Amino acid sequence: MSTAPETELRTAVIAALKVDANVTASAMGAAPRIVNRALSTTALPYIVLDVVNARPWDTTTERGCELDVELRLVGEYEGDKQGEAIFWATQRALRDWAPQALTTHWLVNLVLSFSDVRAEEDGKRYFGLQRWRAVTEEQAGVYVPPTTPPTPSLEVESEERQTRLAAEPISALRVVRRLADGRVSLADQALMDTTATAIGISENAGASGDPINVRTAGVMIDAAWAWTTGAALFLGNSGAITATAPSSGVLLRVGTALSATAILIDLQEPIVLA
Repeated sequence: MSTAPETELRTAVIAALKVDANVTASAMGAAPRIVNRALSTTALPYIVLDVVNARPWDTTTERGCELDVELRLVGEYEGDKQGEAIFWATQRALRDWAPQALTTHWLVNLVLSFSDVRAEEDGKRYFGLQRWRAVTEEQAGVYVPPTTPPTPSLEVESEERQTRLAAEPISALRVVRRLADGRVSLADQALMDTTATAIGISENAGASGDPINVRTAGVMIDAAWAWTTGAALFLGNSGAITATAPSSGVLLRVGTALSATAILIDLQEPIVLA
């Protein structure tokens, strides 16, 4: 009998974090307090982990679910340095964790979308919030990645992601634009009409007619990137992302480099250059 994906995912992530070497080496200690619900007597620091939203992610062949996972961190320390180190440990633990077999579901994907740590004004206690986006499929067994992305039965949208059909071959990590019929194609800084309808960055590659997952906001990570931290990022030719602002055509800022391999997606209004 199948159980709720929220229950299976919550249980599996908590168990994985409790034994991860990065987490136990942090201020969380050898027996990290990572729970579904904290008590007033729970010692600091601790993490409350919960699945706060679940949405259908069905395709023509599979029953799936898109879930928002939240890690809420509470600790006591001078400033927020300790909290940042703990959340860096959880990122290292989970960023390559999927795909993963759960019990009656597969965890197909798990992607970080937000992470922040803030200290109280007196600096004695800090609070952190980390959000992950997960996709599961309802089927037990060993996960075998599909050779091609699943074909969605309809367009799927969430706050930070859209799935749309490609109007042309599209590579991963390219800025794409939405066409009038709902499909996506590559944006290009030399063509004004493409920048005006740019919606985000492709997460996967696909041929014409394939579904493309488009990240429209939030944090995106790729190990092949080599950005300079803090650099402004712009749309280049054929959907490419570049740290060099164009001198002609259209200037479209697409985000900011958070580190060498992570960017914050934030598409700005396009500016026509003289």
